[in-house]
Amino acid sequence: HELVFAMFNITTSLSWFINDMWGVELIAPIRIVQSEATFIGPEGLNLPGFGSIHHRDETLVGISDTTLQTRLSHATPLDTGGRLSGSFYLGISLPTGKIEPNPDALGRAGLNHQHIFFGRGTFAPISGGNIALTQTNFGIEAWFNAIFPFYENEFGYRANRDIAGGFAFTHSLGLDDWDFGILADAYRNSTALWEGEPQRNSGRTDFILGSRFTWRWAESSLATLEFKRPVYTEANGGQLAIPLMVSLSLGHSIL
Repeated sequence: HELVFAMFNITTSLSWFINDMWGVELIAPIRIVQSEATFIGPEGLNLPGFGSIHHRDETLVGISDTTLQTRLSHATPLDTGGRLSGSFYLGISLPTGKIEPNPDALGRAGLNHQHIFFGRGTFAPISGGNIALTQTNFGIEAWFNAIFPFYENEFGYRANRDIAGGFAFTHSLGLDDWDFGILADAYRNSTALWEGEPQRNSGRTDFILGSRFTWRWAESSLATLEFKRPVYTEANGGQLAIPLMVSLSLGHSIL
């Protein structure tokens, strides 16, 4: 069979700045997943009307795991007119997303099941940070993020432990309200576990390149559009090939 997925995340992030250094953030993502399953016979032809307990044509919508975190930030002005800034955050992922029983066990029993999870089903610690050099017409930034689930949920599932990091270089190209950037990211997802046993087709490493376009359309508002594509993937078993990732971010500050 062949599977085609279209995945959308709509994320709302609210930040409360306690003072110049400390802040609290709440991040709530809504996830939309549309899947299309095609079943192919031994001669390579589609099998119309074929039903499966594993995969089906469907659209799923729901909230994913919400994040609550505190952030420590600091910025230092430079003699060149720019600044050097950095931040570190520590938080917790809340089990607000829908979880499912072990799909492999249900499949072996011949029962309908779902492979798409919207959450981990557990509380999980999160940490990360970034450092950025910003000058009048260009900027350099590096970031990292880690999430570390450490126990099983009610169905015996312990989610992937994820580590990610990246680098960005942006330049205004002489325009007052625009920045254009190139991105390089790396992601490592460990193998998930079911009752202590490795989950099939789980665990992967991706190296990703991309581009960024930022428009500051008001004094305290901006819009950022990013395009990313994996250039190298190492995966355990059969997993999704990701042709393109697109993200649109809108930000507004209320002082």
